[in-house]
Amino acid sequence: MNRKQHIPPGITLACLAALLTTAAPARALTIIDDFEHGNASVVAVDDTVIATVPVSSSGGGHVITPARKFTLAPHATQGGIQSIVVSAPHSYDDYLLVQSSNGLGTIKVEWDWDGTKDLTENGGVDSLQLDFSAVPAIVGGFVFITFSDSNSSQAQIPHFPGAGTYKFPLSNWNAIDFTKATRFSLTFTFNGSSGESENYVLQDIRTIGEGRIIPHFLGDWLLVETNPLPSSPCIFRTLDEIGNPVYQTEIGWQDIQTGPAIPALHGVWDDRPLGNGESCAITMTTDVDGGYNYDWYGQYELFVNFAGVSGGTAEIAYPPDPFSPDMGMTSMALPIHVRTYDAQGAQDGDSFVLMTIDLMEGQLVDMGNPVVIPVYTKNATTLTGFRVSFEFYPLDVIQDSGPVLQVTWSGDWESIDVTTDVAAGNGEAGASGTRPFAEGLLFAAPSVTRGGTELRAHRPFEAAETVHVYDVRGRLVRTLSTTAGMTTVAWDGRESSGTPAAPGVYFARKTSSMDAGRSSAARIVKVR
Repeated sequence: MNRKQHIPPGITLACLAALLTTAAPARALTIIDDFEHGNASVVAVDDTVIATVPVSSSGGGHVITPARKFTLAPHATQGGIQSIVVSAPHSYDDYLLVQSSNGLGTIKVEWDWDGTKDLTENGGVDSLQLDFSAVPAIVGGFVFITFSDSNSSQAQIPHFPGAGTYKFPLSNWNAIDFTKATRFSLTFTFNGSSGESENYVLQDIRTIGEGRIIPHFLGDWLLVETNPLPSSPCIFRTLDEIGNPVYQTEIGWQDIQTGPAIPALHGVWDDRPLGNGESCAITMTTDVDGGYNYDWYGQYELFVNFAGVSGGTAEIAYPPDPFSPDMGMTSMALPIHVRTYDAQGAQDGDSFVLMTIDLMEGQLVDMGNPVVIPVYTKNATTLTGFRVSFEFYPLDVIQDSGPVLQVTWSGDWESIDVTTDVAAGNGEAGASGTRPFAEGLLFAAPSVTRGGTELRAHRPFEAAETVHVYDVRGRLVRTLSTTAGMTTVAWDGRESSGTPAAPGVYFARKTSSMDAGRSSAARIVKVR
């Protein structure tokens, strides 16, 4: 098959090869497992069951290992059914369900890679983050979190009192050399306090850099179509911890080279926040009413462009290098480093993103041989986007009745506060700026809601610490009590009287002695 090469003016083949093979800078976001690949179900009745389940032929970017090992150990005398399921209601936002029918026993999940890995990503990562949507109800959950290197293993046993996102410094495991890690495991315990079935639901396991937050995303455009080519883009914005947009991303079809009829792929923004807004998705489906007999075999090319907001600009630091650049893939992942600049040209933000392109469940297609082409501004100095092309090789008839592709976006964010020293007569910003202490920040996920929202803090709440919700006039709408040690508190969208709060803008604020008297506010927009 002939393959069209798109090379920007001034970029030679030798220069392009160098760009595509240059090692990428350290990332501050790594997904250990988001459970979007490797659907499985393992059950034990009375005896211990050990099972190693392959993730898939290609789960690049979704899980750190090609297999997961499950050990189910029912209670020695009282037995009981235990199960572990990697559920797949969609191709995204999946989860790990760990369950005991009598609330007893332990279940262990291991990720064991061949050789060693630098989990610090060359110094960019220093914390572990787990996102639980359910834990045992009576006393919460106790989970052994164990890391191993080539010489030793070390476990911590934190308490998870309720659903929420939990973050732990890697320094808690001070005996482990995280630049040479070999294994990671979670052992879920059940103490039978309820006497009934208990379960954990784990959405994601990530590592992240200190001072960085997980942002959420807002879609501005609902549909992108293949015809005419290039297509109109699907546009979405990355929002910071208080809901302000920090940069904009556009994704669409650049080119499709197939048979005489081009597949009419429609990309629709998913209107349900994924992972409390921490990920977003564009689902590619076919035009089933078009009446075409499509020849899917061919070359497909997406464009990805970045733009600043509020007078600022955005660029990417390097052309992303796709994971698993072979045929036979079901998923490809592209790590992206985005930098944003204010209207004066000073860097004010830094974001690390993992973009994945996934074949949907049930589609018998080989996907692979990705090629990334960098896209520069007209002066050929600023990298503002890229194009990614890949091949489709159908093994059977494409199922037009369901989605074909999914583009998923996960990222983190760190603001960079560039200050000026006016008193000293210095009107120029520092070369690198100063990075503010971020642990006291409070943000809402989602920040735009018809009902309630979840308020998240980057430092666990203190004992008796409260969060106050105000309207735009400064009127106190609701006072929320927090639980010491937790990082989240829910607002159900109601006033203290119990009546639903009116549509409008609200601010949730907390003030803490640990934050030296500083307050942190989260902006919430309630719509009809």
